[in-house]
Amino acid sequence: GNYASGTFVFQISGPGGTARSFINPQPPQDTWTNYTAYLDPANWTITSGTWNALLQHVSEVIVRAEYINGGEYNRLDNISLSFSPAIVPITPVICSDFESGLFEGWSVISSAGASIPSSGGNPGKYFRITDGSGISLAVPSSKFHGDWSLLDGHNAEIQLDYKITNINGSLLPAYPLVKISGPGGEATYPWDNGIMNAYDNWHSFSIPIEQSGWTVINGSWAALLNYVTDIQLAAEFLDGSEIVCIDNFCISDLPPSTDFIADKTFIFLGDEVQFSDQTSSVPQTWDWDFGDSGTSTDANPSHQYNAVGLYTVELTATNHFGSDTETKTDYIEVYPTDQCLKFEDDFDDNDIHPVWSFKNGTWSETSQVMRQSSNHYVNENYLEGCFAVAGSLLWEDYILSCDFRSTDNDKIGFVFNYQDEQNMYMFRWNLQSPTGRTLSKYVAGVETVLAFDDVPYVQNDWYYADIYSSGGNIVLAINGTEIFSVLDNTFLSGKVGLYCWGNQSSYFDNFRVECPGTPVELTVFLEGSYNGSDMNTDLLNNDYLSTTNPYIAAPWNHTGSEGVLSFSNPDVVDWVLVDFRDASSASTALPATSIETKAVLLLKDGQIVSPYGGLPIYLNTPITNNLYVVVKQRNHLGILSANALTEVGGKYSYNFTTASGQAYGTDAQMNLGGGMYGMYAGDADASGTINDADKNVDWE
Repeated sequence: GNYASGTFVFQISGPGGTARSFINPQPPQDTWTNYTAYLDPANWTITSGTWNALLQHVSEVIVRAEYINGGEYNRLDNISLSFSPAIVPITPVICSDFESGLFEGWSVISSAGASIPSSGGNPGKYFRITDGSGISLAVPSSKFHGDWSLLDGHNAEIQLDYKITNINGSLLPAYPLVKISGPGGEATYPWDNGIMNAYDNWHSFSIPIEQSGWTVINGSWAALLNYVTDIQLAAEFLDGSEIVCIDNFCISDLPPSTDFIADKTFIFLGDEVQFSDQTSSVPQTWDWDFGDSGTSTDANPSHQYNAVGLYTVELTATNHFGSDTETKTDYIEVYPTDQCLKFEDDFDDNDIHPVWSFKNGTWSETSQVMRQSSNHYVNENYLEGCFAVAGSLLWEDYILSCDFRSTDNDKIGFVFNYQDEQNMYMFRWNLQSPTGRTLSKYVAGVETVLAFDDVPYVQNDWYYADIYSSGGNIVLAINGTEIFSVLDNTFLSGKVGLYCWGNQSSYFDNFRVECPGTPVELTVFLEGSYNGSDMNTDLLNNDYLSTTNPYIAAPWNHTGSEGVLSFSNPDVVDWVLVDFRDASSASTALPATSIETKAVLLLKDGQIVSPYGGLPIYLNTPITNNLYVVVKQRNHLGILSANALTEVGGKYSYNFTTASGQAYGTDAQMNLGGGMYGMYAGDADASGTINDADKNVDWE
């Protein structure tokens, strides 16, 4: 072959740079040629760093032994230095953190390859070793070689971070975690089952430089430390296969630099916070103060806060060389759980609220919505979808409301009464085959379907969901129309969350969790359907009832979106409109004092219930003066409570049927006989009076 380009005879390198001498030589065939390179920068080409920085610590000399593109034999003889290099005393701190993206002089033995990934380290870049044949080893850079005698007596430690992934097989019998050797001997330091702490997690190890704990294989400890010329680290721990990751290899005598993080800093009463130690220089003990008289000595403790407030958290970490304390003032905010509006997020500030915690997916708050943009899923395992969860395990009896849309065609929905990753209720809606809406519960990871229909969503359309969970009653409404109503009391409280599966374009907005309000129990009879004991259900039986709010037109002008897919209760008589008014007296309870209106259902025994699963009707607005109630019906005269409703035992109650005077005014109700009173029938044009116009235009 021909002479290769880009060759050299000598290369020297070290932490300060690299230089080459005799660039592109052409050694003659079958003739001995002498090459001498003087340590003069004029004789060298600097390829990185600077000459002066390089000479501070030359850690490697290379003599090239290939110059031909094809094949050749190279013979080397009489390789020498004209001086004796000094054995450099090792002075802490010396580290390899691989943030340069280079191997930094590290090598491997018996591996299937090594790389420096750009992320995933502890933190940043790291040294990644793939299992090969034989026992894989990692060999640190020669910058750690030299005189270790000043490090003896635990004046320094070997510190490093391990992570083991792609785990396959059982632990091998323990062999050296670290081996050091030199002209004066060889010593090893063992590993044990503690290496399992590094399974799929970064874990820090510290090895004191003192004879205790080490096994001297040959020579003597003191003679070995006079000149350490080789270091080897275990890079294989299983009889199967694995990937071994190494980061932050140091010879250090530094005390800890303490830091920590919490998985969430805004929580609700009774929730737990998971704290994670982020301290460098391998602490050996941890002293946590959570700010509420709670303490821990675990490295990564969890803590439950049981009182509302702001809490300052402090961690003192200690190793052989000293201690350090990190204090984070007002770090944890604990919010109450007994307020009616438990939590709302309109996602308008493009900054994810710290109450949210995530499992899987890529969640972001942009363009005033919360978006999940990954396509994450695991086949046939809906628990391995994408979750954004908020709230408290103590939340009970609430309504979850949220706008949502999918520009993909996979599953989107919500979770509620969420206990943990295996126990919850889940609603998911799918456009792909099989299409449909599913309400399920998961107990210990096992799914039970509570309700299902085969209705698909429309891609790109916005919907809004209302999910009622109250005392085992679960009602789910889409765009104001009830789609599911079930009874299940497996989980009566818990967190709430956003959900999708295999969906790379899920959007959520106007998220809100609130109590249903104060229950209001009302009893009313209609003259038209009253039969002497209760009311007839002819309108329902003859399919005359609308499934949606019939009071949207004048004169009622109620724009609510209440509705049902079908009437599951056979006792429904008709829709009525309830108007709550806040006034000082019945005479002043005029339309201007209205605070809420609701289209609701009247049952044959006179009870008024929500169209959503027959739940009670709720008042959500605080009362400033007194609460009065107006009940309207499409062809009966409306009635106003003559007396203010009072809250007793956490609910309001009012029965119009017991006396005419229960309705405000004179003879405001019809005497139905048997001591019962009801709303006057006959206002066919809904004018508020019964007169010839009703008779002539409508009755006839």
